[in-house]
Parts: sequence; C-alpha cells; structure tokens
Amino acid sequence: MALGRGATTWQGLSPAGGGLARCRDDSYRAPTLARGTPSSRASSHALLLTVRAEFNMSDFDIQIWFLPIEEGRELAIEQHASLLDTAEHEKAGRFAFERDRRHYIAAHALLRVMLSSFVPIPPRRWRFKTGPFGRPEIEPTFTTVPLRFNLSHTRGLVACCVTLRRDVGLDVEAVDRPVPDINEIAMYFTQMEQVLLRSSVPARRHQLFFELWTLKEAYVKAIGKGLTLPLDSFGFELDPLGIDFPDRHDDGRRWFFHLARPTEQHQLALAARNNLATTPHVSCSRVSLPSLLPIPDQDGATTQ
Repeated sequence: MALGRGATTWQGLSPAGGGLARCRDDSYRAPTLARGTPSSRASSHALLLTVRAEFNMSDFDIQIWFLPIEEGRELAIEQHASLLDTAEHEKAGRFAFERDRRHYIAAHALLRVMLSSFVPIPPRRWRFKTGPFGRPEIEPTFTTVPLRFNLSHTRGLVACCVTLRRDVGLDVEAVDRPVPDINEIAMYFTQMEQVLLRSSVPARRHQLFFELWTLKEAYVKAIGKGLTLPLDSFGFELDPLGIDFPDRHDDGRRWFFHLARPTEQHQLALAARNNLATTPHVSCSRVSLPSLLPIPDQDGATTQ
C-alpha cells in the first residue's frame, strides 16, 4: 500500500476521518509588472499573467489552481474564449449544454494562463496534442520546459494542476447532489472498497463515495487511459491514503495521492507518479475569473 501524504501548502485540515485538506485562498501575491508601474486593473491581473523572471518550480512541486464558477457569471466566462485556439473552440461548440460549454472554456483558459505563469509564452499561443485516449499534452516541439498538466471541471468548479516531468491526474466532482445508486455503482469497485462503503455510517457514505470516485478518476487520467481500465483492477484505502493493485499490473509505491475540499460543495483528488525518494509538495490556490483576463500594457494593448 503506497502512502499519499506529503509536504503540502494548505490553509488547514478538516476533522479526522478523511484527512482532507482545504485549499488556500491567498497563495499568490501580485508581482510588479516588467514594464513600469502597473495600472490598477493590470495590478489585479499581474499575479497570473506576469511572466516570472526565473523558472521557480522544482521536480518535487505540484501546483493546483481552482476557479469556482458562480451562478450568474456565464457572460463573464465568454470573455475568456479569446484565449482558446481553433480546436478548443470547435470542441466547446460540440457540448450539448451551455453550462458544460462555458465550464470547458473556463477550464482551458485557466490552463493556458497557469502555464504562462511558468514559461514566457502568451496564453493564446500554447499548442497541444491529444494522446490516444484523449488526454491533452503540450506539443513536444513547443517548449523545452518539461511541464505536465491535467485539468478537470464539474458543476460550479474548474481546476488545473501543473508539475514537471511526472504523470499527473486531477478530478473534481460536485458533492452537493444525491447519488441514489451508490451501492449499484460500488459493484464495479474492488471488494475492499465495497466493504469500506457498506460498513460506513450513512452520513459518511456519501462523502466516502466521492473520495473513492475522484481518486479513481485521477489515477486513470494520470496513466492516460481514461475509464478503459476496469475500476475493480485497482482500489484505494483512505487511512492511510494509498492504492492497491489486486492483479499487480502497477506498483502502488510509485504513486502519490491527495484529497482536498476546495469548496464546501466540491471534492478534489490528485494522482501523481512518484519515482523520486522525496514526497511531492502540493500547493493549492484559488483564482477568480477577472484574474484570467488579458493585461493592458502602457500603450493600451493587451497581453494575450
């Protein structure tokens, strides 16, 4: 069983039982813009869009940014569509529901701005390729910095994680909704997980289900196979947090996992391949829609 606790930047821990962490609201401070004194609007955006003078992520770092999507802010999301490329616009247009389309736009705008906070490339210029199971990656010829990422969106929240070199997967789910068929879904879990769910008190079972589900989604996203991998071919234990493979197709000691509650209504899970002796350091930060908008420079143009 692989342990999943590491050095992590959190605001605090929730009560014992799940070992969940609450993400910080104030991890970033706006730096000074490279060109003179920032305007008041530019200052509010500088923390996300100003290119850093030095690349400051180590092999042990995993950064998570999450963006709550509030009801009534749909039109604000449309302003961020200009950051997306043609392929992303085409995919966004294929969503059947407008809410899903806007969450997709927000997630991909967040990804582009986040990547540009590490590498001096404007958010609009990032180029991606798609793996055989649909996982996006940075185009290999586009930058020599070995950034890896994953993103996820659900009702009311989008999130993205960025790290160096390692495989990483992220999943978020809205938990403020009933799941009437928990026992039926759990039939596809491992025996260990089914026992864990059935033995939990009803008040805990709902949250426990989402912890297991997001961990499973995060793992299959990290390995790049999606849900083509049977859900009962790997299982989780939450105390201590770790993964087990009944058929031994993978080694749990090579994986790091983390659970967090970015908001009261959402569950987040992170999976990261960990071949290093040192446990990864995870930082989790909240951002806002206005902070993803292009920054006006001194001549009135915008940096995109």
